[in-house]
Amino acid sequence: MAEGGRRQTPDIGDIEAFTFTSLLSEVAHRLILTEAATLPGSSGSKVLNRLKHKPSVIPGLTVFQKAVDAVLQSRMRVIPVPGGLVSMAATLSRQHSPLTDSVVNGPSSFLI
Repeated sequence: MAEGGRRQTPDIGDIEAFTFTSLLSEVAHRLILTEAATLPGSSGSKVLNRLKHKPSVIPGLTVFQKAVDAVLQSRMRVIPVPGGLVSMAATLSRQHSPLTDSVVNGPSSFLI
């Protein structure tokens, strides 16, 4: 806290953002499905099947790529998840709950 009890606001240069490669891959996957769902003839639950049966549609999907590239060009650091941590996450999931991959991904993204 600054003098007088006021909080100091950090400068934008003082903020560092991190995310994980596994999370960025998951976001890219969801974005490509969302983008494909906007194409004529696509319906909510059948988007993945349409892409599997008509892969010629995929090269025309570019919005998801631009979003991924924007993250990679930003100041956010993308941290790889080592294989040993994936194995540890599998062990923890087996012991506790296999319903989430947050053990590997950690918090979605975080700021320091």
